[in-house]
Amino acid sequence: MRFVIGFTGLQIKPFQRLCKDNKSIESHNNGLKAPMKCSTPWQDKKFGYVPHAKTERAKFLNENVLPYFYKSQWKWSENARSLTQKFHSEGRRQYDLHVQLKKLQESLSSLIRKLSEDPLKPNDLKAIIYRIEQIEHPGEKVDKCNELIRQNDEKCFTKSGKIQSGYECSHSFNEKCYSDITSLKNKIVDALSRMHNRAKSRKRRLERQEEKCKRVFKLVTLSTVTCCYGDTA
Repeated sequence: MRFVIGFTGLQIKPFQRLCKDNKSIESHNNGLKAPMKCSTPWQDKKFGYVPHAKTERAKFLNENVLPYFYKSQWKWSENARSLTQKFHSEGRRQYDLHVQLKKLQESLSSLIRKLSEDPLKPNDLKAIIYRIEQIEHPGEKVDKCNELIRQNDEKCFTKSGKIQSGYECSHSFNEKCYSDITSLKNKIVDALSRMHNRAKSRKRRLERQEEKCKRVFKLVTLSTVTCCYGDTA
């Protein structure tokens, strides 16, 4: 029996069992050091976490991307470095789309607010057409965002339609973006519908004015002929 100064043989056995358990854990993880068991294991610099984040981007990655990305990717990653590289790539994609959609929402909300606060008159045809073009412009950007998301979401699934392991975070974010885009499109369609109705109202008004002018011109012409040549009847 081996003796250690200050410990008896019975006191050493618990420590020996603990060392044995640690070795079995490392062996089970193929030599990878298992992360500490805590409620927020992703809050570690080695995973890309930024302590005391101050910028909007860093806060977004810390709060909206890393927790979910870690959950879906950690067990499929070779090591912390591999996970961090994937996280930065996916985080950049999500943040860029988040910013684009946020700007589109703000831009569209501003346009709609202007329409409600300063309603255009039916005879302001040029202004109506200009507003229609303004509303259609965000719509084009929304379509581009939608296409980027669609292309990424296709990579999240196998040919059989099953989501690939580790891509749950990406797909979940894409689903959220689809929801935001649907909301934006509905607002755009509603705003365009109102503006087109105003344009149609203006067109009908112009047509009525044109018909009125024709009738007046006809009456004036007939009156002039009668005055000059008398009644030919």
